[in-house]
Amino acid sequence: MSALVAESPKAYHKEACQGERRLRALLVVIIFVAAVGAAQPQSLRVVGTAGYVSEWELSGETAPTVAGPIKEFAGSLTLKHVGLCSRDGPLTEAGEIKFQILGSGSLAKINATLLYLGTRCTYTAKLSNSISHGFMECSDVNGIPLTLIVSNR
Repeated sequence: MSALVAESPKAYHKEACQGERRLRALLVVIIFVAAVGAAQPQSLRVVGTAGYVSEWELSGETAPTVAGPIKEFAGSLTLKHVGLCSRDGPLTEAGEIKFQILGSGSLAKINATLLYLGTRCTYTAKLSNSISHGFMECSDVNGIPLTLIVSNR
């Protein structure tokens, strides 16, 4: 029996409802697959500056470390001293960064840990349009200005 030519209005309605149910089920599956794919965390690039006169440039690539509602990332970090006292060229140091992005939109914040030169620094700040400004608390000194920009690769 064709959906366009039915034996009765009830039969037409029954066939149309079954077809519509199948279409809706297919649509739900497509939306679910798309949502799961979009929810997979992706690698992020981190750049920024640190220091009282922004004398350190930071850059690094991070990868997701935990799948779930909290977005956690970790990766290597390069710190380049570009201040005036770097006469023989910029001093470059290797480090690590680990961070979480909590919330979204205007309520988003970043919690980060930076490890470099044997120093551990923590940082918590508001994250607005992928940019954060705040102060690091380090094992040997506190209140170091830090700006981070987190973006897709």
